[in-house]
Amino acid sequence: MDMVAGGRWLLAAGQQLAATGHQPVFYQEQNVADWFAGGNLAILLSCLAGWFLAQAVKAVIEMVRLRQFNLVKAVFATGGMPSAHAASVSALASAIFLHEGLSTAFAVALILMFVTLRDAVGVRLAVSDHAQRLNELAIQQGLSTPPLPINIGHTPTEVLVGVITGMIAAVVISGW
Repeated sequence: MDMVAGGRWLLAAGQQLAATGHQPVFYQEQNVADWFAGGNLAILLSCLAGWFLAQAVKAVIEMVRLRQFNLVKAVFATGGMPSAHAASVSALASAIFLHEGLSTAFAVALILMFVTLRDAVGVRLAVSDHAQRLNELAIQQGLSTPPLPINIGHTPTEVLVGVITGMIAAVVISGW
């Protein structure tokens, strides 16, 4: 099927759908108040609360460990316990599930969550290991380059605690 034939097929499918009285979601009119009233605000707030809670816990752990508080590091720190990425995406998936049940949006959020979790434990943790080895090599070679940040990825435990943090945030915000 070439592009012209594909376009004709899509147009015909849309006309058939319109003839039955159904409108695709992106054609439905919805104002901002309806969007908020439909529970969508709870989904958004769950994601933000999951991220904020994880970053706050991370900041407290760092404050106890280092005996100092750095607001910029507390807000933007990567790596460490718990994973804010895991908290955000698990809050998203959990809030959508609590709001819609098993749905296409939940399935998409679940896939996004698994990709993000895999990235946090796999790729980003490997980057941390490589950065540490490169820093050691630079010292051995006597190079005066600034050290690479090494706390980028997460251990499976940090990710699991992040997932639990996100789920708790979704349950609390959704009022369950």
